[in-house]
Parts: sequence; C-alpha cells; structure tokens
Amino acid sequence: MIPPRLVAIVDLGALGGDQQRWLDTLARLAALADTGLLVQLRAKGLAPAARRALFAEGVRRAREAGGAAVAVNGSTALAAELQADGVHWPEAVIPARPEAGAGSLWRAASVHGRPGLLRARAAGAHWVQYGPVFAPGSKAGEAVGVAALRAFADASPLPVIAVGGVNDSTAPACLRAGAAGVAAVSAIVAADDPAAAARRLLHALRR
Repeated sequence: MIPPRLVAIVDLGALGGDQQRWLDTLARLAALADTGLLVQLRAKGLAPAARRALFAEGVRRAREAGGAAVAVNGSTALAAELQADGVHWPEAVIPARPEAGAGSLWRAASVHGRPGLLRARAAGAHWVQYGPVFAPGSKAGEAVGVAALRAFADASPLPVIAVGGVNDSTAPACLRAGAAGVAAVSAIVAADDPAAAARRLLHALRR
C-alpha cells in the first residue's frame, strides 16, 4: 500500500480542546479529497466514550465534506467500527501481531526507534511515522534532526513518514532524507485557513 504524501493530524489538544473547531477544521481538510491527503484524527485525554462519539462525528463530517481518507488514532477495533479508512497506532498500543479485524484498513504507527519499528512491522503496519524530526510546534519534544531521519529511513523495511515541526519550509528536506511523506499538526490546524496551509505543504512536497 502506497503511503500518503501528506498526513494532516487534526489534534484536539492543538486546538485548545475546542471540539467544534476540531470538527470544522476536519471538514475543511476532508474537502481536499483530490489531493491524496490523509486526515488523522487525534484527541488525547478524552474518555473512551467521548472520544468514540467525537471520532464518529468526525468521520461523518469527513464523508459529507468530500471524502478525503480518514485514519483514527487509537485502536483497530474503533477504526473498523467507525468505518474509517485507516488506523494509526501510538507506539504504546501497537498490536503484538496482525489483527483479524483490520480488514482493508490502512495501518500506521508512531515509532521513535528500531524496537517500535520492528513491532509495527510485526503488527502489519503499512508505514510508520518517525520523529520529531524538527522541534514540534504542538507539544514539547526534542528534535532528532534530518541526519537521524536519513539513517532511520535507510534502515527501515517500511516507508517512513516524517513528523515533528514539519511545515512548507522543512518538508522538502524530509523527502531528500528518504521520507516517503510528512505529517503535520500545527502548521495546518493552527493556520487561519487549514485547507490553504495543507495545499501549501503539498505544493512544497512537489517542488
């Protein structure tokens, strides 16, 4: 399965916990279905029932808005239940083995080194997100740098999506270092026009 060139992580925390703004941002990004953008839904800190309800509404809004592919951050079971297009596993919840309920879901995982990478491959991930490559704008974190990304991508049996501090200025360096694509949070969702910000990033990746 070919990984996306750009993953837009619609993170509730990056939007100050404002669920209406989260849904509006998601809908605006989902309208970019013609670009191949993947929209990743993330809402850390919510109780399971509240997160499920929010994600269910998010998937519904995405379908209404234009149908960009949507991945749910969390469990495979939840992604399948909500009829999302994919699941994204945080490193701590990468399954020990491929899951029977995964079906045709795109499967990706956040990893920070080789142990996580090997677990993701064993679980049947199609690609991994690695970082933070640059200092992230949405949370605290120390950048690993482009050289570390290059070494990781060179040694990875799975395609690598670079994440952390990615914007239209830094994204091209990630591709030159061997990343198959990039993921962005604040560069997109914190922008006055998230859809325009995503298009700028996509343009930078084509340069």
